[in-house]
Amino acid sequence: MNAPAVFSTLICLIFFCVLQAQARTTAEEPVAWCSVVATATCQPTPFRGSDGKTNLAYELTICNYKNKPVSIEKIEVVDANSPEKMVLTLSGERLKESVTCVAEPHKRLTLQPGETCVAWLNVESNSPAEMPDSLLHRIWLGLDSEGDSQSSDEGMDKAVVVVDKKPPVL
Repeated sequence: MNAPAVFSTLICLIFFCVLQAQARTTAEEPVAWCSVVATATCQPTPFRGSDGKTNLAYELTICNYKNKPVSIEKIEVVDANSPEKMVLTLSGERLKESVTCVAEPHKRLTLQPGETCVAWLNVESNSPAEMPDSLLHRIWLGLDSEGDSQSSDEGMDKAVVVVDKKPPVL
C-alpha cells in the first residue's frame, strides 16, 4: 500500500471516530416524559361563517402516554406570539361536548393509558385581521387516583399551530 492511501485511510478513520464521539452525548438530567401529546390534524384556514364572524375550525388530537388514566379539565387556546391573549377556553360541559374519544364510550374526558381523543375546536373573531398568526394549546389535566396533580399551575403548553392566512383557491 502506498503512503497517500494509508494517510487518507488514517484521516477517514480519525474523522469517523470524532463523529462517533460527538454523537455519544449523555443526558445531564433525567428525561421529563410528558403525560399527553397533542397534535393538530391540519393547518387551519380562516373562513367567514354565516354569522359574519371569522372562524378557524380544526381538530386537535390528544393522546395519553402516561401509564395511568388522565382527566382533561380544560383546554385553552392562546395566541402563540402573545400567550396572554386568550382566544378560546373550553371547560365543563362545553369541553365535554367538544371532545370525542376514539374508544367507547366516546363522550368522556378521562383517557386510559394509550387512548386518544379528538377536540373539535372553533376559534372565532370579528375580522380576519384579529385572527392570530399561530395558536398555542394549553391543556389542563385533573388529579389522578393518588391525588397527584398531573399538570403545572399554568397547564401544559402543547401543539403550536400556524394559521394558513392565504386566500382559498376557487
